[in-house]
Amino acid sequence: MGGDFGYFLKKANVGVKKILDCFEYLKRYQVDLFESICIILECFILKQNDQITPLLKKSQKRQKIYAPYCQAVQEYTEVTPPNPHLNLAKVLRAIDETPVQDLGLFFDLITQKKTHNKLFLYTTPLEVSILLNALAELKNGESLYNPCFGLGSLFLQIPKGIRVFGEELDERFVRIANLICLLNQNQSQLICNDVLKQPSFKDKKGFIAFDKIICNPPIHSHLGTNYIKEDERFSGLISKNYPELVFFFHALVHLKQKGVFILRKGIFKNLESKNALLERLECIIDLPKNIFPYQNYDFCIVIVGQRKEQILYIDARSEHFIHKEGRYNRLKNIEKIISLYHAHSVSEYSKLLCHLDELFAFSPSIQRGYQLGEVASIFKGQRVCGSAKDEKISFYEVGVSDFAPLGFTHRFENLKAQGQKAKIMQYALKPYDILISWRGNAPKITILPPSLSVLGVANMGVIVVRAKEKEEALGIYAYLLSQKGYESLCQMSEKNLELSLLKTFSLPQDFAKLGSWIDEIESLSLQLSEIKSKISNLRSNICNS
Repeated sequence: MGGDFGYFLKKANVGVKKILDCFEYLKRYQVDLFESICIILECFILKQNDQITPLLKKSQKRQKIYAPYCQAVQEYTEVTPPNPHLNLAKVLRAIDETPVQDLGLFFDLITQKKTHNKLFLYTTPLEVSILLNALAELKNGESLYNPCFGLGSLFLQIPKGIRVFGEELDERFVRIANLICLLNQNQSQLICNDVLKQPSFKDKKGFIAFDKIICNPPIHSHLGTNYIKEDERFSGLISKNYPELVFFFHALVHLKQKGVFILRKGIFKNLESKNALLERLECIIDLPKNIFPYQNYDFCIVIVGQRKEQILYIDARSEHFIHKEGRYNRLKNIEKIISLYHAHSVSEYSKLLCHLDELFAFSPSIQRGYQLGEVASIFKGQRVCGSAKDEKISFYEVGVSDFAPLGFTHRFENLKAQGQKAKIMQYALKPYDILISWRGNAPKITILPPSLSVLGVANMGVIVVRAKEKEEALGIYAYLLSQKGYESLCQMSEKNLELSLLKTFSLPQDFAKLGSWIDEIESLSLQLSEIKSKISNLRSNICNS
């Protein structure tokens, strides 16, 4: 099912719309999204084996097709029982009218574009999947391993005749990925297993080696690292800041020929003094920002294979490789990236490096700024009143309705007369605290003034960001107010702004300097207040005339 990304974009036609409509229809009847995906894949397997037409003919004759459908699926795989109340013929017709090649685009749309499905962490954008597979150069009969394959969307792009191996924690993911391999006519051995605790592919001789590895490891894993500190795979190379490194080094013990990985560029600061472990490092491809939903990190593709004298660095961050699509970027001209990789030479977009140190000199963007969690403490507002523990105490419950539209917020409306005193004092707001609404995809932000003299606590709809220094607080607020900063914040908060993601929010290196804008911000805030007052007076005068 491989191919160029442009092909898939051109295929965004009636067929894809039909399968998307079919997916939305199934979601109303099935227990979860994963069942709906399984049913669609099982129907495609029937289509591939010419089993849909006989079922549709039965339906046209008003014959029941539920049992025949289940029997037909069971000839090829375990059946995911459809809800008996759904119109099964409707689903089969939609699949029958959709080319199998459209599945790649379908997965991309329901996971990367329709982020409300919350599947984007378990798949890879379509064009990136195509690039990873092309860089791996898979050949007929070779073995492919992925230690954390998610929903298995990467497997949609591999050629036939590849033997696929992998491990995942979720049985539902394993089910979907196995169906993809069955549909793609690839032998598969995909196992539900915790790869870090007990790797599956190991025998008396040691770890089983696979020809190729393709891996886009999770970066939000909460790893219990204590039990793997002495593991032979890692040799102490465990970083809580970069959980993907654990999957990377695990995969290397299985590697025979070539591995292609997506990693954050910050890992090279960890690995800089450990070059001996990367003796087979071939290439680093710098990826554009904002191509993974809700991820503000700098990512790169790392290729480990037959180490040459110099490491190839490809800079794919220029406009030549970026297609703006909605709020995200898409990778384009992947054929150019592939040709640069094969050329392994200096060009407009590439450079040869003798040491990893040169990577930082050539690519200033790899010298990251800061993450919000590094310069500020972040916590959610609290419920501090309304229980039997309340006692007399005057304080303001601060909510989004109190936020000034621009600059410092000086006034609060919701005065309370009693609450949990100890909790109120623990979560009391301080000067220069930044407040962010965490519900909705257009968050509001404000900052508290240096002259804050009242006792206040943020309510449960507010996130508090408390910087260590005044200058840092002003700089953070100014950056969040900027177009670039606010767009990044919006990308994190389509439904709920998760604290774990907000802590990774990227700030520029010189963010503290942005606080110099506060005087102009306050001046505009005053003008805005005056304009609002004039509008209010105008309305009163109109009514009284």
